[in-house]
Amino acid sequence: MLAGVGSRELKHLATSGVQLHTLRCMLMIAELTPACTKYRQALSKVRQQQRTERFGYFKMVEMGAASNFLVDQLLDTRAGENVLALLSVIAPLLSETSCAGILSLLFETAGVTLGNTPGLRELEKFRAAVLPLLRATNFKEKVLHNHYLLRALE
Repeated sequence: MLAGVGSRELKHLATSGVQLHTLRCMLMIAELTPACTKYRQALSKVRQQQRTERFGYFKMVEMGAASNFLVDQLLDTRAGENVLALLSVIAPLLSETSCAGILSLLFETAGVTLGNTPGLRELEKFRAAVLPLLRATNFKEKVLHNHYLLRALE
């Protein structure tokens, strides 16, 4: 990940507010949260739809280019897809603080040393950077729909 990137890509990463260290650390918890192939494909499809819808706008104004770069880097590896899949489940449903707390617990569970665990503020920045894609997956609406259907069965 991030092999052979140029200064423009590093600028996008810096603009997102997420440190390279955080991006690499997030991949350490990917093994704890495997996602099925179907869901990983759905994430890629949602990202492709975003690219198609916003292509002209982002060509004129590179607004949001930092988040897009971060998401694209994550979608390049299976570990990154797993991290996005996990975040698509918890980020839209939980506050920044709660989401960062869950990620911290996952780092502890994975046995990641404290020196390699991003701080809560850095985890909140990471969540904020990838949230536009995560909201586009509509996972929250699916959960509420299923909850409504299950309650109707009672």
